Amino acid sequence: MMRIRKICLFICIGCLGALLSTPLQAQFLDKLTKPQITVDLTHPPRLGLNIKKVAFGPSNGQCSDEILDRLAGTLVSGGVEVMDRQNLQTVLAEQHLSLSGYMD
Repeated sequence: MMRIRKICLFICIGCLGALLSTPLQAQFLDKLTKPQITVDLTHPPRLGLNIKKVAFGPSNGQCSDEILDRLAGTLVSGGVEVMDRQNLQTVLAEQHLSLSGYMD
């Protein structure tokens, strides 16, 4: 009877050692020692870009016009000049012509 207990104890210790050496145990210890902390920002993030003009290309999809209109309104209120979509094609054609080499 004593010998069976020793064998069972040896098997249990071996299984426990195998379980504790798996990546699962490492993940468990990481969760205990490195808790996840959330931080609320009190200021909007900045990219450090100095944008003065912006233009939006053609939009497609559900509600895309409404989203672009709202975004344009936000940019205009922030002091950014938003080029209207109708004149965007004219400006792009002019740039393409000047880059083609036919004009100086």
